[in-house]
Amino acid sequence: LYSNDIYSIPKEISELKELNILNLNLNKISIIPTQIFNLINLKMLHLSNNQISILPKEIEKLTNLEELQLSNNQISTIPSNINNLIKLRRLYLKSNQIYII
Repeated sequence: LYSNDIYSIPKEISELKELNILNLNLNKISIIPTQIFNLINLKMLHLSNNQISILPKEIEKLTNLEELQLSNNQISTIPSNINNLIKLRRLYLKSNQIYII
C-alpha cells in the first residue's frame, strides 16, 4: 500500500490478525485508527511521509513491534508509554515537529 494517495486506513484492517508488516509510507493519512493497534503480530509499521500529527498512546498495544517509521509527518509529541514497546529496535522520527519526548 506504499505510495497510493490513501487518505484513511479502513477499520477492517483489524481483521488481518496475522499481519507482520504494514507499509503505508507515502500516502495522505492524517489519523492512525485505533483498529490498527489490534494487530498484535505486527513487527513493522511504516507510516512515513504522511500527514499524521498525533501518535496515539494505544501504540503500546503493539508489543511485537520491532520497527516503527514515522518520519516526515507532523508529529509534535511522543507518548511516554512508547517505552513499553520492549521489542522495538528501530524508531524513525526525522522531519517531524517534535518538541516533547
